[in-house]
Amino acid sequence: MKLRPVTALMFAAAAAMAASAVTAAPLSGPALFLSPAGKPFRSKAGEPYPVAAWFAEADANKDGKIDKAELRADAAAWFTLLDTDKNGIIEGQEISFYETRVVPEMLANQQYGLLSPGFSANGGLMVRAQYQGAGSGSLDNVPVVDSDDQLPGKKTKKQQELNLQGCAPYNFLREPEPLTASDSDFNHRITKDEFAAASDRRFKLLDKDGDGALTLDTLPGTATQNAMGGGKRR
Repeated sequence: MKLRPVTALMFAAAAAMAASAVTAAPLSGPALFLSPAGKPFRSKAGEPYPVAAWFAEADANKDGKIDKAELRADAAAWFTLLDTDKNGIIEGQEISFYETRVVPEMLANQQYGLLSPGFSANGGLMVRAQYQGAGSGSLDNVPVVDSDDQLPGKKTKKQQELNLQGCAPYNFLREPEPLTASDSDFNHRITKDEFAAASDRRFKLLDKDGDGALTLDTLPGTATQNAMGGGKRR
């Protein structure tokens, strides 16, 4: 699939904004991390930043590295969960569900800027069942949010200064919406091939030394992690 120039520029610009190495230091409050494909991982107060949880999940052979194939497989597994009608396309209601229930911080940030990371997601199973229908269960392990009053509140001075929108504070490449960033032909329908191609582009941007492997200590910190003091620059 040929990448349109504007999409290539979008990924390149996002990569240019990413900086600082990841650490597993405990943070002072709950935190949110989004995988390169946009899957949320959440930690509670005092727990390490949840990037390590994602890394362990994506590192299929447990060798301490994520190669291009593993990142693709990680993205493909997330695509399968989001594609609730199993038609091979993420679109419409599936995108809306992701933006409003799976990662509602994204829409909140569009209005208010970067919010304090993390929140409590109570009662998510009820919302998930209503959306997917009885017995579906494909998103059983993905936390969702039932109401806006569970969203985080006051911004710190550092967070106000960052002024990032959407999901940008929570992922490596500062992408405001990881799903739609994968929509290379801009038709509001994300195919498996587009998702795989986006994974490959992200891998190339994150593999700074070009050795074909991502390690936890060489990945960039997210803006949220840095603002909370959980990242350090090399």
